[in-house]
Amino acid sequence: MALIVLLLLASFPGGDAVSTLRKTSVLRGASVTIPCHYEDKYKSRVKYWCSGYYWTSCESLKRTDSLITQSDKVSISDDPAQGVFTVTMRGLKTGDTGWYWCAVEIGGYGTPDDRASLYLTVTEDAAVPYVVNPTITGQIGGEVSVQCHYGHPYQSRQKQWCRSGDWSSCQTAGSPGTAGHGSVLITDHTAEGLFSVTVSGLRPEDQGWYWCDIGDQQLPVYLSVTSATTTSQTRVPDNQEKGGGDSGQVLLGLLIACGLLLLLVAALIVTWKMWKRKKEMKRKEEEADRSQRNSTASPIPASDLMYADVSFQKKDSQQKEAAPDPHSGVTYSSLCFLDNTAAPSGPGGVGRAEPSDSDTAAYSAVVHRPR
Repeated sequence: MALIVLLLLASFPGGDAVSTLRKTSVLRGASVTIPCHYEDKYKSRVKYWCSGYYWTSCESLKRTDSLITQSDKVSISDDPAQGVFTVTMRGLKTGDTGWYWCAVEIGGYGTPDDRASLYLTVTEDAAVPYVVNPTITGQIGGEVSVQCHYGHPYQSRQKQWCRSGDWSSCQTAGSPGTAGHGSVLITDHTAEGLFSVTVSGLRPEDQGWYWCDIGDQQLPVYLSVTSATTTSQTRVPDNQEKGGGDSGQVLLGLLIACGLLLLLVAALIVTWKMWKRKKEMKRKEEEADRSQRNSTASPIPASDLMYADVSFQKKDSQQKEAAPDPHSGVTYSSLCFLDNTAAPSGPGGVGRAEPSDSDTAAYSAVVHRPR
């Protein structure tokens, strides 16, 4: 019997080597970040996040040793210095309600992985507890305040402020106390449906994960402590973005791409219009040149040409003087109207025709007067 008990105990992970929330709720469509704490002996081990009511049938959703994205809305980040790995789930639906596990891979035959379970509820009930800003920042020596909201069903429930993974550190509302090295004051404002937590005298060791514990719900809050001369002494986990962070970056990228595309289209339109205008101006110039050449070169129609045969008669130097002939000193010319229909092509391409009997001749007399 004792042997059976020992075997059963050996099948369970040891103690609180891995711890996390017990129960938390989130509104549909929102995001949640879960801190999973582990002991120093697990710093170099692989951590993973899985879902399922039974551990033996748990489905692994994300691992720290794999870059393969099995689910776009799940991310995991390990911080060995603080002994915590965080899991962020985005865009939650009501169907995501169920049991989840923070697990550390141990390895070896017959050695189960160490793990801790929690129950996540995704609801549309506005009365569910919530924290407006789950990441707060304060300077060394300063103070920070956190407001944890709740609905009417939680007014009479106990409210506590706890260091994540350490239930013994919880401080109850209405009783001032200390958490670590800082002073903590918790006040419940039931009429407003919230309780406030003020942590003063901050020190670097106060940095880490905390819970707003309302009834059976734990709301994770990350406190970052910085020096007075810097805005960030230690890096807040990458997965502590707001639910719309990724979508905001995608939208910005799309806007930039659209702007560049519009500039390209505008440049193409301007270039096309300039080319078209240049082409139109060139066409107009060619038409103007062609019109000018046509107006300056007007050939005379062949039908308007007339030809004259002019012959000059000279007096023989040896001829005796005689009585003046009435016809001497007169040069005749004949003008013929040409029949263009039968005119062959002469030299230079100009039509020429010989006079015929039917042509009408006109004569003119030219008299040379003695000087």
